Amino acid sequence: MKQIIQLTLLTALVAFAAACKNTDQTDTATQGAPMKSAQGSAAPPHPPGTSQFEVLLQQNYWVWEKYYVDDPEARKFNRGRWYKFKPDGSFESGHWQEDGAPGSWLVYQNGGKTFLALDSVNDAEDLEFQLQTNQAETEIAWTGTPKYEYNSTTMLLSINLLTKPTKEQFHVVD
Repeated sequence: MKQIIQLTLLTALVAFAAACKNTDQTDTATQGAPMKSAQGSAAPPHPPGTSQFEVLLQQNYWVWEKYYVDDPEARKFNRGRWYKFKPDGSFESGHWQEDGAPGSWLVYQNGGKTFLALDSVNDAEDLEFQLQTNQAETEIAWTGTPKYEYNSTTMLLSINLLTKPTKEQFHVVD
């Protein structure tokens, strides 16, 4: 009888331990791994904090409406470029209705200024900008920094849209 009670208790303990098993579906083997593609890699995403820009950037799609550079072809090419910043610290990007390279994003402060670092899986699209917004927080001015020479003189204005932009919305004719 004593053995039956012990066996019953042991069975109950094993059943209890199995019921308490971690049910988290996250694959810890890949958690924190860098994102990679044939064009390069991006740092692992990290969830952003709660600063003004970290919260603001996660709203819908941020679309490059005006691109201020001396090169007319660059202005034409970059208008309609968009980013969707996700709460896990990753982003999607694209141009008009086309999807582009994903990556990770980070907002940080330096010298009282706010900066956005974009680390794309396409290393040619790694960018860094100083950010400012209007009072209504519906537009963001992005100014390139010297970190990446190819965007050090870039200035652009982005607007917030609920969906990916279309050429028709912007009256763009090919």
